[in-house]
Amino acid sequence: MIDAQLVLDTSAVLAYIARSTGLGELLGEVAEEKQRFAVPAVCLVEAGLQLDEASWPMLDVLAGHPAAVIVGLDSDDWKRHATAAALFGGPGAGAAALLVATGQVWYVATRRPDVYGDAVDTLLIED
Repeated sequence: MIDAQLVLDTSAVLAYIARSTGLGELLGEVAEEKQRFAVPAVCLVEAGLQLDEASWPMLDVLAGHPAAVIVGLDSDDWKRHATAAALFGGPGAGAAALLVATGQVWYVATRRPDVYGDAVDTLLIED
């Protein structure tokens, strides 16, 4: 069980790299409440595939954030991850949705709440 309030999906990771004001405010609130946020490792991978190499150091900054909990893929859970990826359109969204579905976090912070429909509680990142 991880100890986090919310999870960033791939769109949120990309928002972090783009220095989103809305996400910055959200993460500031999380830190103010002395809480943590989760980042599935697969979301870092997906974001890295969409960024040029010069932006990759910012992924390290996010991964090293004092309030961040990086969540790896448990090899025993690959079937649930594959199913969630199919349902939510990709491994990053699937991993984020699974953390909510299993009660490990409350919300997915995202720029794409439509991906989750009514199945997952989301926090829209706006700028």
